[in-house]
Amino acid sequence: MSEVIEQSDNGNTSIIEADNENSVISLKVYQDIYHQITGRTEQIRQKYSKNLLIDFSEIEQLHFKIMQLCDVHAVIASNEVVSVFHEKERKEQFTSFKRFKAYNSNAVRPTVNVVLRYNFSILLPERQKPQEYVVTIKLTSRVALLSKIESEMPPFMRGRFIGLSSPNVAEISVEYADYIVARSFIE
Repeated sequence: MSEVIEQSDNGNTSIIEADNENSVISLKVYQDIYHQITGRTEQIRQKYSKNLLIDFSEIEQLHFKIMQLCDVHAVIASNEVVSVFHEKERKEQFTSFKRFKAYNSNAVRPTVNVVLRYNFSILLPERQKPQEYVVTIKLTSRVALLSKIESEMPPFMRGRFIGLSSPNVAEISVEYADYIVARSFIE
C-alpha cells in the first residue's frame, strides 16, 4: 500500500491511499499533487497571424468576455494590468480596465502593442486551496511594427525581408493548474 500525505498550514492532514497497483487516482488529484510539489504551472498558447483591424470597442468586448468567464468560476482574488506600448519605447500602464477606458488615445506616436494581463485565484469544486491562473492577451499593430523596422533597416535590406519579420498580431496565453479552466479562457 502507498500513501500520499498532505499537511496544510492549519494542521489538517489529507491522506490519499492506493491499496494496490490497480487503484485509480483521478487526473485532478495528479495535477494537484504535481502543482503542490513543484509549484509550477503549465502554459497553453494560441497565436493569430491574420491581419486584424481592432478598435477600442473590440478590446472592451474581449475584456467583458474574460469577466463573464470569471462569473462561472469561484474567483477568490483577481487583478488586471493593461499596458500600451508606443513607438520610440514609450509605455503607459493602467492598473484596471476602468482606468484604461479613461486613457487619452489621441497620442502623437502610433500604438505598437496593447497587452492585457489578468491574474486570478480560482477555487475549483472539491478543492480547498485556490489555484493561480494568468491570462495574457497581446495585440500587436503590424503596420506600426513594420514602419519601425523599415525606418531602422538599411535601404538595401528592405522588401521581402520586412514582410517575413513581422510577428503574430494576436497572442493569448494562459498559465494554469487545470487544463479545462485554461482552455475556456483560450476559447
